[in-house]
Amino acid sequence: LTEELEAVVLQGHNIVGDATMRQLLAILTGKREEELPPARKGFSDGVQLDGFPFVWKDFVEQGFVTLYGEDDVGTGAFQFRLKGFKRQPTDHYMRPFFQQAEQEYRHHPYHCFWNGTQHSLFWDYHHQFLTRYPPDVRKFSLMLNSLLSHENLHTAALLDPGFKEHILTLKESGVLNSSLLIV
Repeated sequence: LTEELEAVVLQGHNIVGDATMRQLLAILTGKREEELPPARKGFSDGVQLDGFPFVWKDFVEQGFVTLYGEDDVGTGAFQFRLKGFKRQPTDHYMRPFFQQAEQEYRHHPYHCFWNGTQHSLFWDYHHQFLTRYPPDVRKFSLMLNSLLSHENLHTAALLDPGFKEHILTLKESGVLNSSLLIV
């Protein structure tokens, strides 16, 4: 990232709570979990997340097309401890695809689906999202890889080659010339 894309590394990330969900809630809503309506599973007063002030709603109001992609349906950031979404939260939402794919291919080693690995399909979908719309269509996407790293940090390295290829493809296509990329 720093050599090929001249990326800037921001030092001093602060943790706002335990687990990915708390970090994402803060980043995407500007609020800590305690400042939002209760949404935990197993609590009668818990709500689904549709009414939360997610930043992608602001982008939609500004005319952006939106995508939220997460590769792990079992420990999804908003479904593992929370009640998730009743309605599709963004214009493009990968969860239903991966739910179906996991039903069909759950016993296959290395999360291989059809003609590739789960993470290669994940990045291919992201590339299509960024390049199939006309260049003047503004886009917001959030892609979260956790399937290969959630339970075992050693398997996270399997993501590196595909992620690098994805980023370099985006660079070569010119998508990054007018984009903010946060990794």
